[in-house]
Amino acid sequence: MGTLMSDILLSAFNTLFRLEGDLDNHCQAIAENRNGIAELSQANKTYVRDQIKNFLTHENNLEQQLPLSIFNLSIYASYLHDEQIDHYIHKVFNKISGLENKNAFIYNLVTIGFRKNISFDEPLAKIFNSFVMQFKDEYSDLTLKYDVNQNKKTILLVSSQILSANHSPTFLLLELYETLLELGFEVLVAQIQCYPPEYILPVIEPIKGNYLDTPEGLRIWNFDEKEIPIYNLAANHFKKGSLKDFFEILEKIQPGFMINIGGYNVFQEFIASHIPSLIYTTSSMLVPSPFSSLVSVFEKLSSTQIKALEDAKIDPKKYKKIVSQAAQVDSLFGKKTTSKSEFGYKAEEILLAVVSNRLDWEIGPDEIEFINKTLQIDPKIKFLLVGRCEDELVTKIGRMCGPRAEFLGPITEIKTFLSMIDFLVNTKRLGGGGAAATAIGHGTPVFSINYGDVTSLLPSEYLADNYEELLGLINFHLELDKPTRQQIAYSIFDQFPKFKDNVQRLMKALEWRHKKNRISALNQESKSLIN
Repeated sequence: MGTLMSDILLSAFNTLFRLEGDLDNHCQAIAENRNGIAELSQANKTYVRDQIKNFLTHENNLEQQLPLSIFNLSIYASYLHDEQIDHYIHKVFNKISGLENKNAFIYNLVTIGFRKNISFDEPLAKIFNSFVMQFKDEYSDLTLKYDVNQNKKTILLVSSQILSANHSPTFLLLELYETLLELGFEVLVAQIQCYPPEYILPVIEPIKGNYLDTPEGLRIWNFDEKEIPIYNLAANHFKKGSLKDFFEILEKIQPGFMINIGGYNVFQEFIASHIPSLIYTTSSMLVPSPFSSLVSVFEKLSSTQIKALEDAKIDPKKYKKIVSQAAQVDSLFGKKTTSKSEFGYKAEEILLAVVSNRLDWEIGPDEIEFINKTLQIDPKIKFLLVGRCEDELVTKIGRMCGPRAEFLGPITEIKTFLSMIDFLVNTKRLGGGGAAATAIGHGTPVFSINYGDVTSLLPSEYLADNYEELLGLINFHLELDKPTRQQIAYSIFDQFPKFKDNVQRLMKALEWRHKKNRISALNQESKSLIN
């Protein structure tokens, strides 16, 4: 990092910690040069982190400078985190008032963890649980007249965010919808918006929700010429009237169960306190859920995850690996070969790709070095990066890796693209499962760092513990011809269970859990009558 950027950052931090001058200008200077924080010397990183801790230790700062405290904490979490951060997360969260602000704080922290591959299991479990309980208390006058036995053949299918078929959680929702209909269920799909609608809190890299632009209520949405009725609930504005209107719909249809895609949705949890519910997780992150009946997870919980749930008074026994995250879906499979010329490449070029919606956070110095080394294997190799990113990353990779590292931006016809390339590479990150499954189903081998969601899709021989091993996997498979590589991918896909079988297992587990809970409740009732 240049000395100038380092000096700008340290000067801004120092004046900020002393509360001198225009604090907003100091924060802006830090935000504009935030990528330089990771490249500070270790001594300067330690200094900044210690100053942030000292700032957050003083109650006076938390009381009188809460926005600045939130800003400092977001820097600490994003770039300088250590084992002590849990304590400071609790301190700041407990000072925040208002449901909207608390919701925004939680989602920004979840996003930092997801983007940066950082576990905040302990604080997130506790603060989300307390947030749900506060919400339930403040909305106690809103009740749902509900008879769980009235209509078990109607399913409420919920997602926090519905975008397009290229968005992995949306794709999962669409497949669940079609499969549930095929199994004889009636389905009400609902987008229950929970991400903050605006940049509410002053964090270093704030987030806000991205949704299809449609009014509240039941609407017909079109996905690849399929028309699906979806109820849009703008719950993130925290208006009781909106939730009340939705409850009136639920009272009419009396769904037997609810399936929620993703989790971390306070409104879904509130509904789950009335309706038997299952969370279908979309990443390996821990999803705290006080009221859902079951949580379908990628892998069995670790000891630290179990402890985080227990400390938050959430039952870890309802977290089960019910189904494999890998599944055979017809739309993920394709034998049609797409020529490289259709995308403007020569037949003899070797095309490797990374596909992500979070390139800015997932492509760092280690990844850039890996890309550079990959390009050195063979002059015919091109490394394609698909997704949105800032110009700064494009410039940096162009400078360090040359023109054979290409940024393509988002691609609409992602299935066609993934069938055309030679290899899909997954770096160290939590997401990427949707792209990986699509590539495998279309005959394209996938290699990944042994971390995150994609590991659940691949046999161990296609996973690497570090980038040197990943480089070796690529180098070895370059010796194989195209038909052999395609057969490798198809053979992996063939091992996936049928998606329909997965859904049936989910429903059986949910029904069994509900029966077990009812039996337990009846036993308790009997004991009380005897006593």
